Amino acid sequence: GPAPMGHNIPMTSEEIELQQYFEREYPDLIDAISGEIMRDPVVTSAGQSYDRVCLMRHLETRCTDPLTNLPLNPEKPFEPNYTLKKLIDNLILRWQTERSKSLQHQADETTRGADSHDSDIAPD
Repeated sequence: GPAPMGHNIPMTSEEIELQQYFEREYPDLIDAISGEIMRDPVVTSAGQSYDRVCLMRHLETRCTDPLTNLPLNPEKPFEPNYTLKKLIDNLILRWQTERSKSLQHQADETTRGADSHDSDIAPD
């Protein structure tokens, strides 16, 4: 299937804007391992949430919780954090809606600006 967002794939300008928005407004929803928005958050026995892909990659080299350094069992499946995922998905959706509205507004302003400018040229 398609690779998860951001994992060694160049980000689009929209993804970069979204990432910066989350870093500014919701730093707790950024994965502590990768520094990217958690797309598939799982919770560890230490109560910390990480992006599943990032945590699995981390556990290939170290069997500890990245934030607390408590031991983690890589064989034990991690519980999905559905509430966190829903929250992140909703925030992304809201951001995308606001962004397209603002881009549409900018486009409208540009065309309106051009129209009014034409009428300014007409002599009195």
